[in-house]
Amino acid sequence: MRFPVFARRADPRVDRPIVRKNLNYLETQVAEGLADWVDPCDPSRGIIAREYLPSGKAQSPDPVSVETLTLPRAELPGVRYVPPASDPRPRISSVRAGWDWSIESIAARSIDAAIPA
Repeated sequence: MRFPVFARRADPRVDRPIVRKNLNYLETQVAEGLADWVDPCDPSRGIIAREYLPSGKAQSPDPVSVETLTLPRAELPGVRYVPPASDPRPRISSVRAGWDWSIESIAARSIDAAIPA
């Protein structure tokens, strides 16, 4: 009898198996740590290939507890946030007052010079 072999990160409920192999092959893959049973109580459900690390070793399927994770600090030492002094939605009059109009006049003069009268 042939049993399904699923690809890494496959969902056996949705995805199709990549190949079907005999039970001896499945047991060998699980014993070598290269695959995990879809359902440990029912071998007819097949296996899922494990992820591999760059070293070529199979990645452990053991979950990592949240308490053992070390997360980076959210704040950098010596750096502090300074909120902007300006309004995030400035009025048009304040934008016009702070605009550098010298560039506009230079551009207007160059356009006028390029257009023959």
